[in-house]
Amino acid sequence: MLKAYRAMKIKLLVFISIIAFSFSGWSQNKVLDEAAEKTCEYMQSDEIKNLSAKEKTQKLGIFMIKFYSENEKKFKKSGIVLDLEKGEAGGREFGKKLGLSMVKFCPDVLMALAGDKKEKTKNEKKNNTSVVEGQIVKLEGKEFATLVIRDFDDKIQKFVWLKNFKGSDKLIQSEIIEFINVRVRYQNIECYSPLLKDYIIRKEIVEIEYI
Repeated sequence: MLKAYRAMKIKLLVFISIIAFSFSGWSQNKVLDEAAEKTCEYMQSDEIKNLSAKEKTQKLGIFMIKFYSENEKKFKKSGIVLDLEKGEAGGREFGKKLGLSMVKFCPDVLMALAGDKKEKTKNEKKNNTSVVEGQIVKLEGKEFATLVIRDFDDKIQKFVWLKNFKGSDKLIQSEIIEFINVRVRYQNIECYSPLLKDYIIRKEIVEIEYI
């Protein structure tokens, strides 16, 4: 009898634990869904629609913190904590949870924001580069290749080829590359010169277009 009572008690405790866990998950989802819906509405408001990706991200961060502060008791009761003492890590942790819920309400907005960020990164990379147009003179070097071109101001310019870049396939596959007109996008890099015992600036090819 005592054994049967104990077994029933254990089963009851397990059942209560399962119910409590399920309720906790439901409660957490409910408060996150509420936050996600409000955030989606905000992201589609006139205040934020025409901002840059950086400005949108900043505004979104401020909105999230404000919404959390106004509903802190609800969040904590559901086991969701935005720990600002952790800095960016705390914000990212909360942002991931909120982002997963936002997919239910405004997937297009999230996709557009991700696209804006990619475009921004692409533009930032381009902003750190320069462009020269001219005619290929030769490709020289043994261990590392250097592309020599004569620009349209009749000046000789040299570019180091250190890694794969857009347009490199044609240079590899073509038997004759001399006299081909090109647009070279490059970035300045520092290289150590044992001869000078100092760092020198070299132009590294980022992309080549054939014109």
